[in-house]
Amino acid sequence: ASEADWVAYIDAIGRLNKSVSGKERPVVVQIFSPGTPFPSPLTRQKVAQLRATIRPDVVNVVVSPSTAVRGVQIALDWLRKPHYDSSTHPDIDAAVAHAEKVTGRDLSPMRAMHARLMKRVLGG
Repeated sequence: ASEADWVAYIDAIGRLNKSVSGKERPVVVQIFSPGTPFPSPLTRQKVAQLRATIRPDVVNVVVSPSTAVRGVQIALDWLRKPHYDSSTHPDIDAAVAHAEKVTGRDLSPMRAMHARLMKRVLGG
């Protein structure tokens, strides 16, 4: 994840935050692969500012097999509890199960989307 990738991420979340209908409960899945570099201090500040603008009905699930990444995310949520549902998981199945529990919706298509994404990313 380059700084440009982080900026694109911030921009995408901002657009989604504004474009999703008030009748829908958004679920945001953030997947951090092992070795994903942490953003610069300036970008971390922008991410913190972004967190303040997220709609309160959002369900945010962070997925990373890395205990270090999960620990940082949990610490961030502990230090500054978000006003939306935010949780951290070691894999996509746990993340989707949490989002399904919170929203009361079947989100199994997210698992298939993740499988297609991983196949594309891994070149399969």
